[in-house]
Amino acid sequence: MVLSASIMFTLGVVHLVYTFWGPKLTPRDPALQISMSHALRYRGPKTS
Repeated sequence: MVLSASIMFTLGVVHLVYTFWGPKLTPRDPALQISMSHALRYRGPKTS
C-alpha cells in the first residue's frame, strides 16, 4: 500500500512540474507570446 501511494505521489509531482515549468503553458506562436507579455505589464489607471 505504501508502494502504490509513493508511485501515485511521484506521478503527481512529475505532472505538476511538467505542467507548470514545462513548455505546455506557453503559446507556439512567437507573436502571441510577445503580445501576452505586453498585456501582463499593463497596470491600468490608479484606483487609490
